Amino acid sequence: METIIIGNGPAGYFTATKLAELDPAGKITILEREKEPFYAKIRLSDYVAGKLEREKLYLGTAEALEKKGIRLVQGKDIDSLDTGRKALKADGAEWTYDRLVLATGSKAFIPPVNGTGAADIQTLRRLSDADRLRDCCASKTSALVMGGGLLGLEAAWALKERGVQVTVVEFFPRLLPRQLNEEQAARVQVLLEKAGLRFILGRTVASVDKKGTGYEAVLDNGECLEAGFVLASAGVRPEVNLAKDAGIEVNKGIVVNERFETSAPGVYAVGDCAESEGKLFGLWIAATTQANGLAKILAGKADRFENLNYEPILKIPGIDMKAILGN
Repeated sequence: METIIIGNGPAGYFTATKLAELDPAGKITILEREKEPFYAKIRLSDYVAGKLEREKLYLGTAEALEKKGIRLVQGKDIDSLDTGRKALKADGAEWTYDRLVLATGSKAFIPPVNGTGAADIQTLRRLSDADRLRDCCASKTSALVMGGGLLGLEAAWALKERGVQVTVVEFFPRLLPRQLNEEQAARVQVLLEKAGLRFILGRTVASVDKKGTGYEAVLDNGECLEAGFVLASAGVRPEVNLAKDAGIEVNKGIVVNERFETSAPGVYAVGDCAESEGKLFGLWIAATTQANGLAKILAGKADRFENLNYEPILKIPGIDMKAILGN
């Protein structure tokens, strides 16, 4: 049984390793766009902050996968997918499969912004993004972060730890709008302001223009802010283009049932790219849990998967989310 997995993030990696454990006779190949080994994306902010060495991010090499009977092929862009023929093309070469797992993950969302500097807005989703941010921190003294959610605050904290003066602009009138009410958010804001972060709430960035060696951002109320660089951390969007172009049902994510089956026979989707029970989870813990569940289904060890209630946490020292939430 030939199983091809597209994506070597947590969903793809843990689906492959668990499936190899449960069904050692099967043939598993992972196709991955990046050339880096499997790494901990949830610790990229620690790497940016200088709290973690680059090598400590790596969790699984090609050699380690090979010992498990898994082939990892990196640097491959998927050109097309033909679900009728059960074939795909990657950089011109054709690959056939019995089962295909889409673990394509998600990409950083950059809100629409005008201006000559809009194309220079940074993100923090991949290791290459983190490398660029570390370079920015080495040469710039100020930054503007777009987004006051979990990822935005963690990124802002990482930049602060590198000695950068950070201003966070959040569209909602409070921080962490998906997790906290007004009173709880105000408590978090006070703690972060005491640590040196600055916040502008209830506003959006309308334009970013180059100015000297930095940038000038204009908010929707006309206020102007200057910064050495700008980082967008306003959420993620599932990578669904491959599935959509192949005629697979897509809503916000790739639609799957309780067995992670898509609308195409023999094609599964798992992790950030998958829409399960009408929901997108976008969390490392959700991706790893779903991956283990899918591997059991593919190995015939389980019939279905039920999603858990995943509780994201804010990974900033001194802020106890459970205490703030009253849990």
